[in-house]
Amino acid sequence: MAGSLSDFEIKPGEEFACISFTGMQFSARQLPDPCEAGLGLWVSGKPPVKLDNVWREWLGQIVSERIEQFSNFVITARGGSTADRLQQRALHLLWGISVTAGVTQFDTGDVIWGNLNEASVYQGGIRVGMGLSKVYRTVGVPAPEPAFGDLEQAVTFVERVEQIIEERDQDVASNNNPFSALYLRPISAIAAFQAGAQQTEPAYRLHQFVRTIEAFMPASVRGANDFVKCATLFLKPDSRNNDVLKQIYDLRSATEHHRPFDKRALPSATQPNEIAMQRTRQADTLAREVLRRFLAGTQNLLMQVKDEASLDNFWANPQHVSQVWGVTLDINAVT
Repeated sequence: MAGSLSDFEIKPGEEFACISFTGMQFSARQLPDPCEAGLGLWVSGKPPVKLDNVWREWLGQIVSERIEQFSNFVITARGGSTADRLQQRALHLLWGISVTAGVTQFDTGDVIWGNLNEASVYQGGIRVGMGLSKVYRTVGVPAPEPAFGDLEQAVTFVERVEQIIEERDQDVASNNNPFSALYLRPISAIAAFQAGAQQTEPAYRLHQFVRTIEAFMPASVRGANDFVKCATLFLKPDSRNNDVLKQIYDLRSATEHHRPFDKRALPSATQPNEIAMQRTRQADTLAREVLRRFLAGTQNLLMQVKDEASLDNFWANPQHVSQVWGVTLDINAVT
């Protein structure tokens, strides 16, 4: 929803964090500027402060010039938490948007967080992190154009990720064991999706996207046939689905076992490069959709992915899985 500039701007004494991007490749024409997304999170085309000489001194010449001259998208988190936690919240929103609207490719990302009152007292009151890890869109996938509904779901993603992290931290502390099994699957899925989005090579992207999808399948899933059987429940019925999913998995296996994809996964294809790229785009789409349904949907499914037993119990009734999933994905529409 639209927010006023007075509400948007950082106030003295307020904890905040923001990420300023240059070269952000997406269209924000469906969103007001600034746009209040919820949970104290905002997106805008401008920073939440007026860069005067004091700010320029705090940020340094390079970051100041980048924000003033080249920044085209800013995520701001404020209120209700410490600046360090708000920094993480802003980063979670970036990934939430990548899940719900599409991977948000950019040139540079500068993270700025702190407290204005503290900044006036000591130098470390405002902190700057330069060089946010780049992410890339899969070749052939259009730049995202998020609507407000995508932002709302991205905020839901943030809320659920924060709940997962909080419960895992409590579990680690109470058991004095850093290897918590609590919510291991969604944590693994997010890590795999992030790793895939940070790759430029299609083979490595697809490999990580398949791992993202597999993370929400039962522990009994082994190999291509099991993968196809489970993933089919997510897709609009089509006679091509089995071949598409089998080839996606075989391409994953070629990368996993260090084999050329065309010999291992697509031995009879007349145009293996084109097919492999389409399968990569399809794996990208399905991975994002699985993350969106399980971690950002209207139904809160965290209890279904809390541990291995919960996930196995969820999958014990495939009809129930289909009902919970809802409208199926037309994967063959992804060309």
